[in-house]
Amino acid sequence: SMQAAIRVSIEQAIIAGTGTLGQPPGLIGEQAIPSESGAAEILNLLEDVQTVLDAGADVERVSIIASAADFKSLLAHGTPFDLNHQAGAATTGAVHNIAGIGLRFSPHLTTGQALTGDFSRLTVAYYGEPELLANPFIHAASGGLRLQAWQHAGAVVDQVSAFVRRAG
Repeated sequence: SMQAAIRVSIEQAIIAGTGTLGQPPGLIGEQAIPSESGAAEILNLLEDVQTVLDAGADVERVSIIASAADFKSLLAHGTPFDLNHQAGAATTGAVHNIAGIGLRFSPHLTTGQALTGDFSRLTVAYYGEPELLANPFIHAASGGLRLQAWQHAGAVVDQVSAFVRRAG
């Protein structure tokens, strides 16, 4: 369970990190990545896909990460052809798709936020081994033990034009 918690924290930092308190600046806030305004709706996301494809991204590697808060509305406005079935490209690993482009949902984005891009151009590096700190003093009165874990990680995108962020 601690490994899963570390994974979730690293995902949160890479997607929506604030750039403070030891977090890297996340992709959704990275100013170098082209930004679009407007809601994360199907037509807008398809425009984002076209922008990424125009920048030279491989259509088989492009996918979308949308806000979990937008899950219900995206599924409600999609047709069975466009949305809500297994993505066709094996490389996306997504369950849903918009016109064949893999679609994932993340709890780390807020309503209206989405990232579209060639995520094969994202490199995540882990530095050192996970560190574990046992703190017996926080919950000593109740006989508990607080465990904290750290994993140093960073992310880099080698072609910012292969991404579009929709800030909502």
